[in-house]
Amino acid sequence: MNVFGTVVAIVDEIRLLVRLDAYSAPGRELTVFAAVEKEELSTLGLEKLLIPKGQIKIDVQQNDQVYLATRFKARVESGKGSALNPLEFVLTSQSSWSASFDASQSLGIEFNREIRVGDPVGER
Repeated sequence: MNVFGTVVAIVDEIRLLVRLDAYSAPGRELTVFAAVEKEELSTLGLEKLLIPKGQIKIDVQQNDQVYLATRFKARVESGKGSALNPLEFVLTSQSSWSASFDASQSLGIEFNREIRVGDPVGER
């Protein structure tokens, strides 16, 4: 993962402003992350855990570093044997996970799944 920007404002229900460290061409898809800090992560050698929240697309450069971006509806094709991410699972109500986890060993990390001002932006 490569983080090189931040959400600086939410304009309306589909648009947001992001500040990026380098030029980004219109149409480029980026990921907004949750940056979760938890003490247990340090034992794994991590300062923070970056969890993808959603995808945005760059629309228009506003100045040297600020860009207008939009969220979009991803086209989900659920073919036989395809794995679904958690959002696709909720949206399609399908109950077939690609793997099962032992919940008793979970770190119990929780984060707000909505994109907020200050969230990091980058590429997976």
